[in-house]
Amino acid sequence: MEVISEFAPLGDKYPYGTVLFLEAVPGEDRIFSHWGGHLTGRENPTGISIDGTKNIIAYFPEIIFEENFSCQHVNDIPSEWDSFGVNDGANWSVVDSNLAGGNNPELRFSYSPTFSGSYSSIESPLIDCSGYSWLELSFKHYVKDITGDGGYFLAVYLLSNGWNLLWEISPTKDVGPETVIIDLSDFDGEELSLVWDFYGDSYEIDYWYLDDILLTGY
Repeated sequence: MEVISEFAPLGDKYPYGTVLFLEAVPGEDRIFSHWGGHLTGRENPTGISIDGTKNIIAYFPEIIFEENFSCQHVNDIPSEWDSFGVNDGANWSVVDSNLAGGNNPELRFSYSPTFSGSYSSIESPLIDCSGYSWLELSFKHYVKDITGDGGYFLAVYLLSNGWNLLWEISPTKDVGPETVIIDLSDFDGEELSLVWDFYGDSYEIDYWYLDDILLTGY
């Protein structure tokens, strides 16, 4: 969904050079994603100088999948999610903290039980994306590094007709808290799941925190 507005210098209402401050307010089951037209970026509210006719587009994608772990049991993996890999995915659990930048609780990967040269993953439920021509994934995270030596990779995969790498980092220091935004507009399937993956030596990291996972589309 998009909302288009036009502003132009007009007498006393919008004298030339007036700075308008605009706020995009989404309706139910939608969020504000970004601006278009003569505005760019994601800052909301934001300002624009009326030094000519301005066409402003506000994009409000629909929320397809949302997980903030608020209804999950602490010390367990989220219901309807699947953890797998070394230690049968025992390194993943919901914890009562907010280090990724969201609200308590959040998801955490822990160094313990320790392992070397292997992987541990957690997978979302299957998500129906049929009928959408544009998709975007966002999540908050915080990496608490411990040695500064690297030795591990953190990644996000899209599972649909195979494993598709969306994002990957190999930290040598703390990362975040920050929000990661991934454009999935090239996805043309109907169903997908999302996987957060740790690979390497778990004793090189302390914790990886995740929160506010959001898949939107229109």
